Parts: sequence; structure tokens; C-alpha cells
Amino acid sequence: MKKLALAAVVALAACSSPMSSTPGQGVVGGPFGHHSGGSTPIQHIIIIMQENRSFNSLFYGFPGAKTAKFGNGHGTKYTVEKVNLAYFFDLNHSHTQFLEDYDQGKDDGWDALIANVDGDGPLCENKVKAQNQPCCWVIYKKPLDRQRAFSYVDPTQIVPYWTMAKEYALGDNAFSSNNGPTFVSHQYLVAGQSGHSVEVPNGQPWGCNANRWVTVNLLAYGQAHPPVFSPATGHEVAGPSPCFSYPTIASNLDAAGITWKYYAQRTDSGRELDPFQAIEPIWNGPDRANIISPDTKVLTDISSGNLSNVSWVTPSGLKSDHPGPQSGSGGPDWVASIVIAVGQSQYWDSTAVIIMW
Repeated sequence: MKKLALAAVVALAACSSPMSSTPGQGVVGGPFGHHSGGSTPIQHIIIIMQENRSFNSLFYGFPGAKTAKFGNGHGTKYTVEKVNLAYFFDLNHSHTQFLEDYDQGKDDGWDALIANVDGDGPLCENKVKAQNQPCCWVIYKKPLDRQRAFSYVDPTQIVPYWTMAKEYALGDNAFSSNNGPTFVSHQYLVAGQSGHSVEVPNGQPWGCNANRWVTVNLLAYGQAHPPVFSPATGHEVAGPSPCFSYPTIASNLDAAGITWKYYAQRTDSGRELDPFQAIEPIWNGPDRANIISPDTKVLTDISSGNLSNVSWVTPSGLKSDHPGPQSGSGGPDWVASIVIAVGQSQYWDSTAVIIMW
């Protein structure tokens, strides 16, 4: 299954305990209490953004949810199969691959499904190089290999996710605004747009501190012959430096006097999943102090009473649920640790937690 940002949402309303905690008294009013619908006890919102999973991948067969037992590719019907959470097979989830998978021409991506099984590095140079594809991705042509695209995670390995979904709320009709990789999805997370960028930048770091030669591809509008990725998937053009100035939710929060923090694995490294690194007013302004690393500091801020009104939390690799060469199984326990920390703190009865992939 291809990555879909916002493919699944578990909303944890502050109305009962996080598996083992005791709810407290609600607090009415505050920064989120002044709207036409009346007051609300919610004073804090925590958005946890995990990686590269579809709804079907994590919640296949969930009672009452809409999930798919089969998938179709290149004229073949595939039955979804159960796999481990830590799984070596990582589908290429670039925007160009999305277009290639779904086009109707002879270059249909299902002729050569590709996935990353080696990661980045010197081994990439020894891999088969195909048109429009990075050399570190392996080409799969056998039906059995294609089958891996249609899989779901063994529910016994993600019990915390299913426990929270059963106790609170699960969104099975949530859809992404982009069909592409992480960089774009995280821009939508904080800005509701990406400046028409559709891929990860072509070098690291990924933001306003990128080298001068680093750019990010944009969607091509009304151009018969785009300069990149043509003719098979010619719907992109070479774009600008990955440094944007469009407004984000952070500016709205600042204007309203609402505090916020963005917790990332590490800062200024390129792949730390910090979208504000590509937002010039944030990265080169005073709000940069709100970018906190490592991500585990969210637990300290919760226990010490320093939780902001709005918090975003992104994980380190082994805790991200991301499949591929560096996949791990730490995601469910990591996410649960945040929810439990809130449940054991002063914030439980005033906090909403949103988990998404």
C-alpha cells in the first residue's frame, strides 16, 4: 500500500482513561473555549505523526471499519497478506511512482513494481538503474513480489493502536491531500499546502539551510513537455529551493497567543521530519526556539507541567512505523508512552491527542 498522509486518525478525546489512568475534572474555557459552538474542556492538542502506512495496512479487519480484502494491479487481483510491522519491503512512494502506478500506458508501474530493500548508500550504485527511478530501488517483476504491495500488519504486533482505536475513535474515511513522500505530507500538516511541491528535495538538508544546488520538484500545470520525468510520468517540473514563505498554522497560533512546540528527532539534519525547517519565517525567526529535539522531550514537558497548547510530535526511525531496510517495531509502544504520560499528568482531562500516519 502506498503511503497516505492522514490515512488513519485515532482521536483520543479527554473523556476517559488512557488504558490505565484515572480521569479528572474538566476545565472549561481557555484558548480553545471561545467559539460559537460553546465552551470546551480542551486546552491542549497533541498531534503525533507516524510514517508511511495506509489505513488498510494498520487497521485491516478492524470491527466496523471499511477495509479492503483485495487489491488490483496490472489486471491481477491480489489478496492482502499479513506481514510483520518491522518489514524490509518499502514501496517507492514518490509522486512520480504514484503516477506511473496508475497510468494506463505501456509504462504502467505494475510492469515493474519497485521497492527499497537496501536503503541509501554505496550499495545503491550497484543496483539496476531504470528510467525515472533512483538506483537504490530494486525492480520486482514477479507476481509474488508484487503481492507484497497488498499487505497488512499483524494486529498482535500493534495492540496499543487497536486498543486506543477501540476505546476512543478511529477515522477510516480520511484521505491525503498529496500522493507522494514525507516532505510534502509534513508541509500539509502545518500549512495545508506545499507550494505545489510534490517530492522530497534532491539533496540534504531539506529546508532553508539547504545547499544552493538543492531544489524540490513542483507539479506541472498546462505544460505539454515538462523538463523532468517525461514522457512516462511527465507531470513535474524542476522547482525552487525548498524554502517557502507561505503562512502556516504557527502564525495563526502566535497571533492568537496560543503556545506551540514541534518535537523532532533532531534538528538541522535533513531527515528529522521538521517541516518548519522549510518555512523561512519560522526557521530564520524567533519561533525557531519552538522546534524541540529530541522528540522524547515531549515526555519531559508533559511530566514537568510544560506542555504547550499545541504540540506536534514526530518519531525517530525505529519508532516511526516506516517499513524498509531500517524499519523497527517501536512505534506502538512509543505512541502509547505519550498517551499514558498524558493520562498520568495534570493534562489528561484537558487534552486531545490525534495520531496519524
